[in-house]
Amino acid sequence: MDSVDPSLQVRREAGILLHPTSLPGSGDCGEFGENALRFIDFLVDAGQKLWQVLPLGPVHEDRSPYQSLSAFAGSADLIGREWLLQQWWPEGERDAVASLSKDDLLEQTYERFSTLRDDTLHREFGTFCREHAHWLEDYVLFRVLKWRFSQRAWVEWPQRYRDHLPEAMEEVRLSEAHALSCFRFEQFLFFSHWKRVKDYANERGIRILGDMPIFVSHDSADVWACRDAFELDETGQATVVAGVPPDYFSETGQRWGNPLYDWDWMEADGFHWWHRRIAHKWCLFDLLRIDHFRGFEACWEVPAHEQTAINGRWVKVPGDEMFASLATRFGTLPIIAEDLGVITDEVRALRKKYGFPGMLILQFAFDSGPDNPYLPHNHT
Repeated sequence: MDSVDPSLQVRREAGILLHPTSLPGSGDCGEFGENALRFIDFLVDAGQKLWQVLPLGPVHEDRSPYQSLSAFAGSADLIGREWLLQQWWPEGERDAVASLSKDDLLEQTYERFSTLRDDTLHREFGTFCREHAHWLEDYVLFRVLKWRFSQRAWVEWPQRYRDHLPEAMEEVRLSEAHALSCFRFEQFLFFSHWKRVKDYANERGIRILGDMPIFVSHDSADVWACRDAFELDETGQATVVAGVPPDYFSETGQRWGNPLYDWDWMEADGFHWWHRRIAHKWCLFDLLRIDHFRGFEACWEVPAHEQTAINGRWVKVPGDEMFASLATRFGTLPIIAEDLGVITDEVRALRKKYGFPGMLILQFAFDSGPDNPYLPHNHT
């Protein structure tokens, strides 16, 4: 194993991976609420220090948190129903709305909020909208248009909406003002509820370890609103997609289908898209796991017309330059690199240069002697 600078060593800590959807909830998945606080109490009692979650964004029909409708927004499914009722509805009115679906309850709660003469709450909402405007406005437009066009992917929308033309967006802002405000309010609630959970954890010595996929979903507000940042054709279709090559586990590799970044554009833009994304994650989490870290050294590029990942190629990307830019702005980056898969000396060097811990698989640790690198006592 590599030697470790003693100044970089920290006290070992343990934690548990539990996505909030696995908590007890009032609907078909867990949510933020008293059960989330009880889980944090359990972590404290068990001597744990970390709670790891999966991505918290709004999902497609397949419910995968790794294919989100937005790299910035939060999932309304996680908003706590009981907290909604307690915070926004007088006790005598709760029974009338308690049986509503989550979507209907959110809409009715927005209607109630909009009629409240509470200047403090309205100022807080306005501040939230301004601070998050760089992603929030495109996200709510995207969600309204997804609803208008029966949840079809944005590449299937009429051209003026597909291409995000200014006059088309202005028409939506005028004709769908109420729906846009509902979606903004939904995000206001999500971030308010998550802050309550995170503050409760931090106050009890529990840090939140978040998860950020390196790639984003093609059918997302991010790709729709910033097509220059991705390898797309003039109609918005991906020209190349992400994946990994054939290996011991798969003869055809893995064709993930996410559009690849236009790294030349990213670098020319000063990596501002990544600055915004990382800064946003620090509002949500104490530590951040980056999924498929090796993609910051080179990506497996698969032509979009290929049905498998066999005929791909490794393409170098300016990950070093990007992390240098992030380090200049943020200083220390509390990032954990998911460095599994085909890992080269170049990937290891990139990880070590910025001091990112890697990952080892505990199940691999017990098939040999005490020098097995996967054993916890050998982990650097």
